[in-house]
Amino acid sequence: MFILYEFFGVVTNLGGGILGSRLGLRFCLLVGLCTQVIGIGISCGLQSNWSSQIVIIYIVIAQGFSGIAKDMVKLGGKSVTKLVTKDDIKGHQSKLFNLVAWLTGAKNSIKGAGFFVGAFLLRFAGYVPSLLILLGMNLMVIPFAWYYLDRNLAVTRMFLFGSRDLWFEVPIPLYLRSAIGWSYIGTGAFLAGWVIFYGAIQSSTPKLILKPIKLYPVKHGRLLVPFTISLLIVNLIIAFCLTFIKLPNNYTLILVILLVGLYSFAFIFAVNSSIHSFLILAYCHRDKVAMNVGFYYMANAMGRLIGLVIGGLLYWYFGLFACLWASTIALICCTFISIFLGPIPNDELESL
Repeated sequence: MFILYEFFGVVTNLGGGILGSRLGLRFCLLVGLCTQVIGIGISCGLQSNWSSQIVIIYIVIAQGFSGIAKDMVKLGGKSVTKLVTKDDIKGHQSKLFNLVAWLTGAKNSIKGAGFFVGAFLLRFAGYVPSLLILLGMNLMVIPFAWYYLDRNLAVTRMFLFGSRDLWFEVPIPLYLRSAIGWSYIGTGAFLAGWVIFYGAIQSSTPKLILKPIKLYPVKHGRLLVPFTISLLIVNLIIAFCLTFIKLPNNYTLILVILLVGLYSFAFIFAVNSSIHSFLILAYCHRDKVAMNVGFYYMANAMGRLIGLVIGGLLYWYFGLFACLWASTIALICCTFISIFLGPIPNDELESL
């Protein structure tokens, strides 16, 4: 069961060193944390009625992701000890040795504590709730790691797109088909209209939305905050309504809430997304545009991936309302981190 875990450890340490030298240690750390989220998410999907062979294969795949995660995080953690000890100070080697020894010992001690906590949770909380707790712990670490690694815009984008796909990508189509009873054609047509509307708002954001309210041209990243708060309020209202208003007695009311809520969400989300897309380029140095844009859109894709996995699991086990509350938490994180965004560089403002 641990074969793939250790195999990916070999591959990750080899490839991770190359990636770390090219993209930096922050990249290794964040890839490790996000890969762990994927591994835990896969583990949540294990079903008790599967055959033993399928269970073994499934767990081996999940362990493979965890193996990648462990070694990417360890690579960043061990390497940074060299960077924080200066070569020219007296007692450098002694300080480095002490730091490495402390880090190595702390890692293994925490690993031992993890065995204890895992056994405790499995006994008193159950398999899936235990994994969801671990998932939450990893998700809480990611924004702080990203914030202190000076990638505020990327992490806000990850949470922004994660908040959408936590309930829109998989749960909403399934809910419209199963709970609301729409046909495939009706569901597809509605979602197509939503995407067209979303794209139209994105295109018109600078001149038709921001300019009339005197927020154009964009001069500071904190412009995202009021729009993210507005998105949070819409999301919170939908989540609250679907938590306390139940089908089938309130079919029409729920349908109205979903339709109005989804299009309100689309409008505000499109404005957010359009501003994000501008900020990604505005913050870039001209000689590193491709690398920075690639990094930011990696965060975009990571947010969608995490939202897709967690949203599907939450819908499967709890329903649409749980996906909406998870989306609300993601938007709270997005709003908080947006507060720390900086102004547009002067050279970009002069070119506007």
